[in-house]
Parts: sequence; structure tokens; C-alpha cells
Amino acid sequence: MAKPSANAPMATLGPDSGLRSRAPAIAQTDPKPDKKQRGKTNARRTQKNNNGNWDADPSDVLANTGAEARLAIGIVFFFVVAFILVVGMKLVQERRDALADAVLSQAFAATNMAEQVQTKLTDVKSYAEASIAVLDSVNERQRQAFARKLIAEITARPTVDGAVLFSGNGRVRHASGDIADQSSLWGDIPAWVREEGKAAFWVRNGATGPRIFVVAPVGKTANAELLAIAIDGSTLVPAVNTSGIQSLLVDHTGAVIAASSPTLSTSMLARLREEHKPATAAAAKRTISGFQLRDPDGTRMVVGASSLLGGILSVYRIKPLSLNTTAWKRTLTFFVLMTIAPLLVATVLCVILLVQMDTLKAARQALSDSEKRFRLAIEGASGGVWDWDLPSEQVFVTDSLARIFNWPKGKTVAVSEFMKLVHVDDRKKLLAAMTSAPETGEVDVEFRAAHLPICLHARGRPWRSGNAMTSGRIVGVAIDVTQQKGAQARLNAAEIRLRAALESMSESFAVWDVKRRLIMCNSKFKDFFRIEPALLRPGTPYDVLNEAAEPAIKTAHEGTDKNAIELELADGRWVHLSERATRDGGLVSIGTDITALKVQEQLLIAKEKDLRVSVEDLELSQARISELAENYQQQKIRAIEANRSKSEFLANMSHELRTPLNAINGFSEIMQNEMYGPLGDARYKEYVGDILDSGQHLLTLINDILDMSKIEAGKLTLQTQKVYPDEIIEQCVRIVRGRAVESSLKLQTDIGDLPEIEVDPRAIKQVLINLASNAIKFTPEGGTVSLVASAEKGGVRIDVTDTGIGIPEEHLPLICKPFVQVENQHSKSHKGSGLGLALSQSLVLLHGGEFILTSELGVGTKVSVWLPPVPKEIDDKASIWSINEDEAATPDKGKSSAA
Repeated sequence: MAKPSANAPMATLGPDSGLRSRAPAIAQTDPKPDKKQRGKTNARRTQKNNNGNWDADPSDVLANTGAEARLAIGIVFFFVVAFILVVGMKLVQERRDALADAVLSQAFAATNMAEQVQTKLTDVKSYAEASIAVLDSVNERQRQAFARKLIAEITARPTVDGAVLFSGNGRVRHASGDIADQSSLWGDIPAWVREEGKAAFWVRNGATGPRIFVVAPVGKTANAELLAIAIDGSTLVPAVNTSGIQSLLVDHTGAVIAASSPTLSTSMLARLREEHKPATAAAAKRTISGFQLRDPDGTRMVVGASSLLGGILSVYRIKPLSLNTTAWKRTLTFFVLMTIAPLLVATVLCVILLVQMDTLKAARQALSDSEKRFRLAIEGASGGVWDWDLPSEQVFVTDSLARIFNWPKGKTVAVSEFMKLVHVDDRKKLLAAMTSAPETGEVDVEFRAAHLPICLHARGRPWRSGNAMTSGRIVGVAIDVTQQKGAQARLNAAEIRLRAALESMSESFAVWDVKRRLIMCNSKFKDFFRIEPALLRPGTPYDVLNEAAEPAIKTAHEGTDKNAIELELADGRWVHLSERATRDGGLVSIGTDITALKVQEQLLIAKEKDLRVSVEDLELSQARISELAENYQQQKIRAIEANRSKSEFLANMSHELRTPLNAINGFSEIMQNEMYGPLGDARYKEYVGDILDSGQHLLTLINDILDMSKIEAGKLTLQTQKVYPDEIIEQCVRIVRGRAVESSLKLQTDIGDLPEIEVDPRAIKQVLINLASNAIKFTPEGGTVSLVASAEKGGVRIDVTDTGIGIPEEHLPLICKPFVQVENQHSKSHKGSGLGLALSQSLVLLHGGEFILTSELGVGTKVSVWLPPVPKEIDDKASIWSINEDEAATPDKGKSSAA
């Protein structure tokens, strides 16, 4: 809805109330009417009927205050009824939203189930791909044994019914498990499976119904073997739980593959197939939906559907419809409390209105009585006649006026004596009115008595004698208006209290007359619609205020009925605007600030959805964490046992091999040096040299294995001492310089001013020689190997950089593991144990240092080693290697950091 027009509701209640204009005529008596009006009034008030009695003055007829009270209460009643209708409509909407949330929750549940089913199927597919990779990597003789073993292992999986391996011509080579019609199965397999060249899912519609297969060709040739794995559909669908939740797995045609309950009715299956058509039409798109249906016994069910594997399969999850009773009770309680509050406010407002109406009625009655007394003034009830003679300065008062001043009867007194009866503050005013009467032609003045709580209203005119324009006499009446003054004061007080009550309302309030002109409004109208105070005066047209309020209104929305709208103000607040016609044709506008209600509604909806999702995620996460923790514990125990057995084996074998190697190396060295005479043929000396080189290489390898075993077992102890790092670096450079010269490489060193540190000299030499030897080994001729040392963080940083072949990024996580070598054309000609980097990294970590390896294929490799000034204590030395493996498994942008 657009902003309110001239006929649209607009709540206004400004500070310039029009209550005075709506009061009875008797309350509007002008204390100083003009001459003509005063003459008419006096004539009207002194007129008698034929029976000699005074006619009833029309102003004596009191306004029907009871009707006004009923009108005000009716307005409040209509407002309360409208508010209750709004709350009722909102409750209905909340219930609809709760039903929609139940359907959405079931759709999400179906999605989770689809993810679980897809995970199980993907697991079988991954196992099939791994199996064909194994079969494809062995020769024909080994394939027979591997195929039989793999078929048996596949069949043993909980989600697999059976598996069969076909030869290229369709003959069954190996089979296991429950696969009927194996010969016809080959013919049913579509050609696209063999053409695709990789494992794929296929649904076969057999005599017993559809069945899921994972089909994978072995090899890339046209006559490649084919592995077919049958999936047990019953393991993919959970059984019916205590909540009555049923699950269903269908293929792309809607045929049932597996169901948690075989008792699904025919009509329900037909409805599910009908709902399955959109999923089939979507082809490879992922579809998620939810809907409601009734089973044959009339129970309302909610169904969640989700497709998987590109629309090949679909999952349905069916459960009885149930609402979140806790959330619904909380919502119901909130709206009940929200309804009670306005009812209490309306009740208090009605009580205030009734009290104010009673007070106003009493004030009007008192004012009417005062007017009646005024009409009877000449009878001596509450007034009297006076005759003021200006030349003689004498004043005559009648008996009725004398009784007012507590005189026994009327008499003529001097002006000075009469002035003593007048209050000292009013004497000058009264005397001035009398002396100026001949010029003005009238006297109209109020004065107070000097020693009595009386207020008199004196009216008169100059007395004319004959044709003379003036005789110097002023004749008039003095009326006791004490009670009238009190009644007027009480009326003003009642009006002030009524205005205060309207100002205390939290709603905007405005009253319009029949011509749609403003009568009165409170300050909330100004606050809501930002209207200038100059416009908030009685009589301002509706259209003018409507136009002035437009800048403050951002948007307007339909309300709960035709007489109400909801306005979104420019400052972000919301106002519910209701407008009702009065009995006299006027208009009453009431605007309620519903900003808090709007905000609370949005917060409740958002929090409820977030809480539901969080609970579901938490339950799923707890189950997964528990399962992963159990698997991790078992795998950790196995790994520890295997690692311990490996270390013991390597240590024992190394000790057993090193003893004969020492003898071989010693005797070979003696024979090479011909310590006991010549060997004879020159080829013997060459052979002995080869034997010595091989023995020394094998002994070095065994020593590395022993060191690695000690490190893994936590038994390697560092023999540290204070050293100067530059001396150790220069010794290592002298050792490897000959290899660099032989390989036609440029060996550069840059050793800065290094501090003294505490290290194990043998271990650090071993690290530097390994790193430098690797750099020289894998750098082609003409390349450069540089060794840079500098002080850093109180310790020493050593960078070994080469321009060699580099390491592929995907191999960086594995390069620092024992016995691992990156295979390429260059490394194949440089055989080694694969322990150099792993041993170097471990020795650096034992010192509490950092070991960082970065490399780029075809550019070169850089190894950075940082050694602390004093070796740091490591609580668990046996955990060093496990730390290396964990960090190497997750490199950061090509970096392998063991720190």
C-alpha cells in the first residue's frame, strides 16, 4: 500500500486540543460580550412566560456526558477487538510457519540421509577403483591370485551383496556372493560403462526389482576385463525407528530399490512416484523437496525427498506430522501475554475516561447552577442592583446586594465607604470602569470583596434622564460569580487532566470533525510523523497534515482490516494505524508503535531456525566424533606396535650386519694397500677397491638406520658442547668441495659473524654434509650450490640452496620421510637410502631447531636450518618423527616445515 491518502487512516493527536470547542454552550459564555449580544442575553434572561415563571435557558441543557463516555469506551473496545484479531491472525500464521518448518526439517533430514547413502556408495566405488588399480599394476600370473583375494574382500564389505570379474569376452573369471544370472548380467551392462574407462554406478532392473551395481573396467583396452559389484540396498536404508520414521530408496524411474518397511501402501507409493517426476525431469540437477500427504488410515505424514548421484537415485524420508510443542507453547504464551498488556491499558484508559467524564459532568452541573442563580439575581438570591452617582460620589445598593456584603438592608453610601468593601487590588480597576462609563457607554468589570471570599461581576450603563445624553449616574447589577469561577477552574483542571492522560498514552491519538479538520491530538502524532508544530492547531485540514506526514513514512503495508494499515517510518519504526468513525461523523485515529513486535518476530523465527540447525549438526557431529575417536585410537595402537617392531628389527639387523662389514672393510683396505705383498693381477686390486667402496657405503647406510632407529625410539642422546659454527661449516665445505669440483659445480659460501652456540658437533656435521651432498648430487653440471650462514634470534640460521632439478610440489610432504625418494630421470642415476633428509630433519629437531624445505621443479631447492643458542628440552623424543609426518602431510604453499 502506498502512503496514506486523504481517505487513508492517519493517527494524529497534537498539543492544541479542541476540547473547549466541543463543550456545551454554557461553558463558552464570554465574560465580555459585545453590546448587542449583551442586550440580547439580558433580554433572554429576564423574559418570563405566561405563567410568570422564568423560561428555561437552552444552555441549561447539559451535554449527554454518558453518551460521550460510551463513545470513548466503544472506541477503546473496537481497538481491543482489532488487536485481538491481529494476534489471532498472527497465531494462525505462526502455526502455518511451524508446519512449513516441519516439512523443511524433513527435507533436510532426507538430504542428510542422501549424503549418508552417497558416502556408502562412494566408499564401495573407491574400493572398486583401488582394486582395479591393483589388478592393472600386476602381470597376468599375479592377477589371478590378486583377483580372487580382492573379490573375496569386496564381498566381505557390509554394503556389498556380491562381486564378479568378467573377462574381455564376457566369461566369468571370478565371482563371489549373491549375484544371480551372472551370464545375463554381462549382456545387460551398457556399453557406456566400458567406453567411459572408469568406475561408475549402474542400476539394473532385474526380475526381482532394481539393483545398484558399481561397474569398473580393468585397463584401457577394448577387451578390458570388467569388475561388477552388487550393492545390498537394505544396508543403505535405516530401519523404522520408534518415532515411526520410514525411509525409501528409488531409482530414476521411481522403482523401489530398498525400503525400511515393506508395509508401505500402494497409494502412498503412487503418490511418491508422482512427486518423483520433477526429480526425473531435472536430470543431473540436485533436487531437494518436502510435502505432506495422508496415509490410508488418515494420518498426516510429512515427506522429505532428495536426489543423489546426479539423479540416478532418490531418497524419501517419511514420518508422522508433528509440531514442536515446546516452541508452539512458547509462541502461544508470548502472544497471550502480548494481548493481556493492551487489554490492561485499555481497561485503565476506560476507567480514566469514566472518572474524567463524571468530573466534567459535575463541573457542567455546577456551572449550570451558577447560571440559574445569575438569572435570579434581581430577586436577591446572589446579586443586586446598584446606582453609582458620579457628581455626588454616592452609591446606592439594593437589599439583595447588601446581603451579599452582610449588610442588613440596602442603603446609599459614599464612594469611599463602598470602596472599603472592595479588595484593595481591584479598587482602581472598579473606579476607572465607573468614571469611564459615560464615554464607553457601559460598565463590565469583576472585582473581589475586601473581607469576604466573594467575587462579583458588575454590569451597567449610564442612566439617561429625558433628552440629556448623560446624567452622571451609572446603573447596573452586581452578580455573585464566585461559584461560577470555581466551576470554571474545575473544568479547566479536568481538561488538563484529560490532556495529561492522552499525552501519557504510548499510542498516537487524533480526533477529526465531520469536515475532516483537526480537533485535538497528542504529542505522539508529532513524534511519529515529524509534523511542524505550527500545523498542529485545531482546524487544520486532514489533507494538509497527510501531505506533511509523507516524508516521515517510508512504506505502507496492508493491515489486519480495511480500516488499519502498518506503516514503516523513515527512522525504522513500525506503526499500526487504525481509524474509526465517530457517531457524529467525525474520525478517531489511533497509531500503535509495533517496532518491538516486528523485531521480536524476526528474532524468534531466526533463533528458532538457528537452534534447530545447531541441534541437528551437534548430534551428527557427536556421532562422527565418537566414531572417528574410536578408529583413531585403534589405528594409533597398531601404528605404535608396528613402529616399535620395525625399530627393533632395524636395530638388530644393523648390529648383525655391521660386525661382518667391519671385517670386510678392514681386509679390503689391507688388500688394496698391499700391506702383505702384491695381489698379482691388476684386476684384483680394482675388484678389492669396489668391495671396499661397497662395504663403506653399506656401513654408512647401516649407521644411518641405527641413528634413525635411536631417534624414533627416543634413545639418541646428544653430546653437546660449546662450538663456533663457522669452524664446523668450513670443515663440511672442505669435505664436499671435491665432489663439487668433480661434478663441475660452483660451490659458494657466505658465512657472517656467528655467535657461539651449544650443539652436538658430530650431528651438525652430519646434517650439513647430507644437505650439501644432496644439493651437489641433484644439481646438473654448470649449476651453483650456495651455503649462507647468519645470526638469527640468538642462534644460527644456515641456508643450503642449489639450482638443481627441484622437487614437484605434490612430493614435498613425502620427501622428508625415511626411505622415500622422488623418482625422476636424474635421481635414478644417483641411488641412495632415502634417509639423508629424514635423519637431518630429526637431528635438527632434537636440538630444538627449525627445518624448512622449499623447492620448485626445474628451478632448485632451498633447505633452511635454524639452531638455537642452547638445545631445547623435548618432553617426548619418540614423538619427533610423528610430528614430522603430521606436518609434512599438510605443507603450506610448497613449504615443508618441521619446526
